[in-house]
Amino acid sequence: MIFDKIKKIEVEVFSKCNRRCNWCPNVALDRLKENFHMDEETYLRLLHNLKDNGFKGEISFSRYNEPTANHKVLQKRVRQAKEILPNNYMLCNTNGDYLRRKGDEILDGLMLDELNIMDYDCRGIEHGKELFKKCNIKEKSKKGFTGNQQAKYSANNKLIGEYKNIKIVHYYADWPKHHQIETRGGFFIDSKTGKPKKVISNYGNKGVEVPFKKNATRRKHPCNKPTINMNIDFNGVVNPCCHIRSDNPEHEKYGLGNINEMSVHEIYTSEKAVKFRKLLMSGNWQDYPDPCKYCTKG
Repeated sequence: MIFDKIKKIEVEVFSKCNRRCNWCPNVALDRLKENFHMDEETYLRLLHNLKDNGFKGEISFSRYNEPTANHKVLQKRVRQAKEILPNNYMLCNTNGDYLRRKGDEILDGLMLDELNIMDYDCRGIEHGKELFKKCNIKEKSKKGFTGNQQAKYSANNKLIGEYKNIKIVHYYADWPKHHQIETRGGFFIDSKTGKPKKVISNYGNKGVEVPFKKNATRRKHPCNKPTINMNIDFNGVVNPCCHIRSDNPEHEKYGLGNINEMSVHEIYTSEKAVKFRKLLMSGNWQDYPDPCKYCTKG
């Protein structure tokens, strides 16, 4: 089946994010004022279409929203996904704000396989341990991991835990100090100079410039992300990359289709989607679309 190629699908079940981080396009593209929800019928049709086409990959409930901003909707959508696609791996990322306020009310009944908590405020590792206790997340030992997993979990700025049915909970302490950022589909590239804009942290590590991966140099190699990923916005638009989003006016023309109007199979196999994938895999970097010119993914 053609969906064997797809390893991960991102889906926004609603639009709201409660923050405006300087390293995210939400700093200018408003996700605060209103919360637009994906239609439930559309969402269920998506899940059944994935099942019918043999999709076996990951489902992430994170894009440019904060998934726990409406934890009841998140819980319901994850539960529906598990009922229709019981063998798929499901995860999401969170800034942890609602966990700090409501504790395990957020997590109880949340049928994820993985939850990643990002410490954007640089509260530190001890805060992570306190948050685990508040949410009844059981901290797990880092011992026993080998190879890539050992490297992944040995860092002092990371905690791992588990919560009831959530197999693994990651806490990434001091996130702005340990992570480099992407150009986000050209959002952080100066169109006149072709150079990355200066991004200053407005949360943890406040006032310090946040570095770009590989200094956001001109891309000169192929990208497989449009082949192995699908990225679906709250409004149903399917994008070829996690950095391309339909609420950015500069990205509107790159949307591949809308699941309110077409199935994901029809969208993935459409002439527009096939052409985009072939271009990005061709290595003809001079012809790459604007959002891809300075991207380091793939």
